[in-house]
Amino acid sequence: MEEFSQLICQRHPRLWGSFGYIDGLKLPVQESSDPEVENVTYNGWLHDHFISCVLVFGLDGIFLFIIFSVYQCLNQKIGTVLACWLNAPGSWHDSKVAQPIYEKLQEKTPAGYYLVADTAFLRSAGDIANHICAPVKSSQIFQETAEDMAEWLAFDHELLSCHQAAKWGM
Repeated sequence: MEEFSQLICQRHPRLWGSFGYIDGLKLPVQESSDPEVENVTYNGWLHDHFISCVLVFGLDGIFLFIIFSVYQCLNQKIGTVLACWLNAPGSWHDSKVAQPIYEKLQEKTPAGYYLVADTAFLRSAGDIANHICAPVKSSQIFQETAEDMAEWLAFDHELLSCHQAAKWGM
């Protein structure tokens, strides 16, 4: 975790302790003729059928992702998958899919280390509060001094920029 954190801090120095990224991935599936399967794969927000996955990955570039097509072969370093939960119902929110990952974070993550996330993930409740960090939501209200607010906004900007790596990984 310290090694991954050092890699992240080379670009985002305010994010000491961040060791990886967590993000959800919705994979489209064909509509099932079975009403129960159709119901669990249908995502009302996206108006289509999916299975849901959540992945956590580090920044070491060991995992090789290879795509073969008629025209190209892309061999790209992405990062080690540290944890994942795959093939959950597409009707589930990313935060629900991530429950087993939350348990791992609570049990196995040393104090001071956290994952960078987007606002879809639980990050303020109980023991998980110090293990996931995400940018603030636009509706959040602060009562800080101008100096503290400027530092918080700079930290928030780095979080947002840093989480972009998760989007590229997906």
